[in-house]
Amino acid sequence: EVIRHTERPVPLDHYLFFPGSGLRRIDGRARFPKGFEPAGGRRRGGRKPKDRNEVVDVLRRSNDLPVLFFCFSRKDCERRALETARHRNLLTPDEAQAIEALFEEVCTTFEIEPGVELEELRSLVSKGIAHHHAGMLPLHKELVERLFTSGLLRLLFATETFSLGINMPARTVVFDSLKKFDGVSMNYMRARDYLQMAGRAGRQGIDKEGLVVSILEDEDVEEAP
Repeated sequence: EVIRHTERPVPLDHYLFFPGSGLRRIDGRARFPKGFEPAGGRRRGGRKPKDRNEVVDVLRRSNDLPVLFFCFSRKDCERRALETARHRNLLTPDEAQAIEALFEEVCTTFEIEPGVELEELRSLVSKGIAHHHAGMLPLHKELVERLFTSGLLRLLFATETFSLGINMPARTVVFDSLKKFDGVSMNYMRARDYLQMAGRAGRQGIDKEGLVVSILEDEDVEEAP
């Protein structure tokens, strides 16, 4: 006998984000944090350049961190993490001190050897940011996972492999794109893939709801029916 349970312990709200225009719920209702001013507003000389990391600032102001940010390439995970950390620090001094101490503790426990990659990761972590993908050393991935479960990481850029077999939910899930490589070409992801990854949003016993945000590009809007 098949037993079905269709109610999710932590309900999900799904939003679209177009750089410069803020969050808009899929049912049409906007969800703009207090004091939010779109970065794409008009000014002399035309529109401001789009900031793809603007969504991080929006979610931070609305207290919707931590964020699990899905990117569909390893290089994008690392690039976006470095770009974000260049201009943002998501931790208070006390939180930074706590995560740096945990970083050292995990490195000592697992005898993780120092190196360029570890130091780069350390600089990101000190700002509450990290990346996670299959191209990383296993011990480095273990380090990131343990930091993420501590609650001190506010923003994690990860490939879709992070959504498989690891019980590490976040307050919010963000999709860098709705398109991914399907083995032949770039296509919009299947609903089951979207739902698998979106299911990481909402921490049971902590959040009343989880947020799922999909970033749109110009072509997404143009191709929409």
